Amino acid sequence: MRPMSSSTSSLKQRLLDALLEGRLASEDVVDEALAADESVRARLTELAESATNKPVYRAHVLRRLELSEAEWADVIGQVRASLARHPDVLSVGFGRAFASGESEDLPAVVVRVRQKQAVPQDRRLPSSVTATLRDRPLSFRVDVQEQPVIAKQGDVRPGSACSVHGALSGTVSACIVGEANQHTVLLSGHVVRSKGDKVLFVTKDSRPIQGEITWHAESERMDAAAVSNVSDSDAIDLTEPAADVVTVLPHFEGLLVTIHGAATGTPVKAQIQDVSTDVIFENAGRMEDLIQLDRRASKRGDSGAPATDSRGRLVGFVVGTDRNGHTYLISARKVIDAVLL
Repeated sequence: MRPMSSSTSSLKQRLLDALLEGRLASEDVVDEALAADESVRARLTELAESATNKPVYRAHVLRRLELSEAEWADVIGQVRASLARHPDVLSVGFGRAFASGESEDLPAVVVRVRQKQAVPQDRRLPSSVTATLRDRPLSFRVDVQEQPVIAKQGDVRPGSACSVHGALSGTVSACIVGEANQHTVLLSGHVVRSKGDKVLFVTKDSRPIQGEITWHAESERMDAAAVSNVSDSDAIDLTEPAADVVTVLPHFEGLLVTIHGAATGTPVKAQIQDVSTDVIFENAGRMEDLIQLDRRASKRGDSGAPATDSRGRLVGFVVGTDRNGHTYLISARKVIDAVLL
């Protein structure tokens, strides 16, 4: 084939653009070509025969299964029922598979045990587990991990975001806007001791705001506290970054979030690895269904710091960090539903 002149090449590109954008019908181009001289017609015949004899390839792309909230709850229930009866299993959740300490970026059923060790054949956990969805089997790899031991991150630290000083110190989570002068400030439950405690909020410009705890919970399922009836001006000074929508995604492994902690001072990005991690604390107690991040995205004093996604939606609030360098969040949806409903 002879090289095209610049004018012919330009014409070809214009025709291709018009075809791709729908401004020109392919039938019209073919009709005009066939109406040309016999040499052009002969060349087109050769191209047609060559194309007819070429094999047809179909690409099959593995895509992540999109489940409704009800379907996801059903799958989780099936998987937990099949594994929870095992004597060594402490908890069953969904997260990322790991090999040699590195994430393989594959969704997996994460089984937590107190300690990984050699066990007899009859006590070994299966390498995969199957659930039924839409009358079809759905298989997941089983990844066995030790239960994390974490430290809650309460401490007195200066920072560039809004901080709170109670029994310990942490970071203001968010203001939930309601009617005029009816804003609610959220913070970690372990930063204060009980309902009625006096707290001191310190804004980014070092302005002190007094408050009183009107809601408090620190248990296996919850770690949050609230100060109600906050004025409009105080709410504005205490909320940065603002998040207008709380995400309700039932499964968001792999989601990139940004942590905004007072102690850290600058936003830190991390990826969600596990959405239902059970942990124990260095001092005492445990918590269920925390969100595990792939890195240390917080410091002591960041308790309650908000985690937002790329669209500014609240995902969760910082609880603590384990000795292996993972930060843990409690679901923002869970906290806000408990405090406001």
